[in-house]
Amino acid sequence: MVSQVKAAPVNDDYLYLLDTCERQFTAITKNLGYYVTSLVIADLNRDNKNDIVFICESYSYVFIIFNSGNNNFNDPIRYSMSDPLSSLTVADVNDDNNLDIIVGISQYNCLMTILLNNGTGSFNKMINLISDSSRQVSSVIVVDINNDGKSDIIISSAEANIIGIYLNKGDELFDDMKTYSVDSFPMSVYATDLNDDNKSDIIVANTKSNSISILFNQGDGNFSDPINYPVDTGPIFVTAADLNHDNQSDIILVNYFSNNIVIYLNNGSGNFTRYTNFSAQANPLSVALNDYNSDGSIDIIVPNYHSNNIQVFFNDKSGIFSQSTTYITYPHPRAVAAADLNNDDKPDIAFGNGNYVAIILSRCDLFDKP
Repeated sequence: MVSQVKAAPVNDDYLYLLDTCERQFTAITKNLGYYVTSLVIADLNRDNKNDIVFICESYSYVFIIFNSGNNNFNDPIRYSMSDPLSSLTVADVNDDNNLDIIVGISQYNCLMTILLNNGTGSFNKMINLISDSSRQVSSVIVVDINNDGKSDIIISSAEANIIGIYLNKGDELFDDMKTYSVDSFPMSVYATDLNDDNKSDIIVANTKSNSISILFNQGDGNFSDPINYPVDTGPIFVTAADLNHDNQSDIILVNYFSNNIVIYLNNGSGNFTRYTNFSAQANPLSVALNDYNSDGSIDIIVPNYHSNNIQVFFNDKSGIFSQSTTYITYPHPRAVAAADLNNDDKPDIAFGNGNYVAIILSRCDLFDKP
């Protein structure tokens, strides 16, 4: 069963989505000029309110929108970088219990920049990680690869057909990047324990070769040669989560040209079975994962770039997604994240497109549970 909610404009700043849950759809910034390519929700200033950090295509800025409470957000603050940015994540990389911002560069002066958080949400110190050759960064994640308690950095570079790993040495220092070759045009990388050995393995979505690569962690900061699996057309984003409550990480793959999301269930030993797929609308770009209807299972939130909407697919607790809700949005939604933005213990959605960062606030006690 699919339900669809249309947005009715009220003025230039606000739109409202009215359904049984009265979810409110609010633009919190506008006229950015370029597409929002990556967006993260996190508490950056330790005030117990989730903030929004994002980057835009062809812009050399990191934007932060601080949450002031009561469903209000401050105007964006921006930090100038040396080059346009292509990817974004947040993590504590220097063990001071503050979330730092890690961005990938789309030009060639350096490969990665880390903005260090001073604890109040100010980022006045930067670390540049230099590559030995010119590579653009397609995606970036942070995970402890070698179980030493430090946050390491993994990138993918679509143009170079590689993933790169920076091991964290502590004291705000990183080893030189170690690279692994994968299939053609790796647009997205993710890391989690896939074979139940308490070590984070790597999954890569290779867009032009229509494949995913899996590299298993050998436990010393090194990885096996990639194992490549054919998939549907245009894999552009990959992530993982336990979708069927068996304590194993299942793979969620977004296929841009096939217009679908495919679930691969993990058998516990690092082998995967294509379990189900469900149709998105035109050109899905990524997903956000959250228990959106508070039933104890992970749901999937999808921005559909050319359909101008966001779909929420509800998990029936076994990894089947037979029901969904669609929110019509501003044109070309591209980046999406889900977390509680107004401290009501309900997950909200933040997304970005060409001119806006906007949120869908969950404002009801009862959700559309399947």
